[in-house]
Amino acid sequence: MHTKSEPVTGSIQIWAIPRSTYELAQNPELSPFTYQLCTSTPWQTGAVRVSTHEVTLYVPAGVNLLAAALETLELKKKEAFDYYARQVKEVDEQVQQLLRLAGPSHASPEENEANADALVGDWEPEAAV
Repeated sequence: MHTKSEPVTGSIQIWAIPRSTYELAQNPELSPFTYQLCTSTPWQTGAVRVSTHEVTLYVPAGVNLLAAALETLELKKKEAFDYYARQVKEVDEQVQQLLRLAGPSHASPEENEANADALVGDWEPEAAV
């Protein structure tokens, strides 16, 4: 399935986003605002809508939607794996910190497990509310 050239119309807004006091102190020549194109109110505190415009853009003809969908899903999968790897690394670091607190680094895996059991005791996670 391929796209055909057709118009897409919508509103776009220009927002002025205040720079941080740190950023302004580092470079006093900067404008006090940066500008962003948004389709809704930005989350930053102090943002000021400068103007709103109706725009029409055209979908490019001939884009293979199946290939684009697969590429999008592969990127999502990579992001999920990257997130998972970061989470696992953080948990591994926490485990290592606990084991260092529990005893000497030359302890066997069985001793480490016993130390971990002693640290945790009968702790049970709280039930979901």
